[in-house]
Amino acid sequence: MQDHASNLTLAKRRLVQLMTKVDYGRIERFAIREGEPVLDPPPRMVFELSIRETEPSSPARKTSGDFIVKNQVSRLFDLFARIRNARVERLDVRAGLPQRVHLEPLS
Repeated sequence: MQDHASNLTLAKRRLVQLMTKVDYGRIERFAIREGEPVLDPPPRMVFELSIRETEPSSPARKTSGDFIVKNQVSRLFDLFARIRNARVERLDVRAGLPQRVHLEPLS
């Protein structure tokens, strides 16, 4: 069964929006409390930009309204639910999707 964005909490939808905005780069310094991302204060966003000549970028991905959540995003939120409480030092993002998370679990 696929998850839909409309089933996500506001905090999780906001994190999906931030990952889409970063596209390539990382989101740093945010907390996870009871399995939910805490984005206040706002996390640091670091953008990775290519200097080489590339083809025009594709249209922006849809992040408003309802859409099917990609497997990588579902796995990230499953990890948050298992960890419950943590300090995220860095969330690596590629093509708007989470790739790797560096975190410190908190008791």
